[in-house]
Amino acid sequence: ALMEERRALRGTPPVAAPVAAPVAAQVAESVVDEFSSFVNIVDNLLGTALPEDTVNAFLASPEFALYERVGTNPTAAGHDDRVAFFAMVDGLLEDMPDEAITAFLASPEFQLYSRVGERYS
Repeated sequence: ALMEERRALRGTPPVAAPVAAPVAAQVAESVVDEFSSFVNIVDNLLGTALPEDTVNAFLASPEFALYERVGTNPTAAGHDDRVAFFAMVDGLLEDMPDEAITAFLASPEFQLYSRVGERYS
């Protein structure tokens, strides 16, 4: 994923996902909640951190239909849509300015992004 690549290039150690052993039902619920939170995080990043020309090109692209479908109801998105959604937004976030990427890497939201990336990439 983009962020792992940036960390490797900058010599920053990868973020380790916390290890937990909750009940299976809690795990499933947590995964759903995490994916919904992930969608909110990337929606905010795409709307605030991407250059306007990148956003406009994305809005006019065929991929925007997937973004809209998953973004409208993340909990209903199937595994394949989640995999495609993660790959799509990971690619888009590569266009963020370096300072925005650096800030995101240092944020608590990045840990969630990493966990979702491990699951769907």
